[in-house]
Amino acid sequence: MKLKFENGFLVKSFVALIQTKFHKTIKCIQTDNGPEFNLTQLFTKKGTIHQKSCVETPHQNGLVEHKHYHILNIIRSLLFHSGLPHCF
Repeated sequence: MKLKFENGFLVKSFVALIQTKFHKTIKCIQTDNGPEFNLTQLFTKKGTIHQKSCVETPHQNGLVEHKHYHILNIIRSLLFHSGLPHCF
């Protein structure tokens, strides 16, 4: 995703993918209170609960923040040991 306005299309595609591939519906989704996640019609139509956390409060989303931090550390380690230039 290069721009935030692409978010609506990507969320709709993801919901369709989950329903098609796994024959499951998404029961709950948690996002920050950003306007790009204002997909009320989609969530109501699919019966999905939309939980919102406050913007700029990563401590309310601790599990995802921890996993994101872990992934970034792994990437940094792999890049360091690969010997690639710093621009990567």
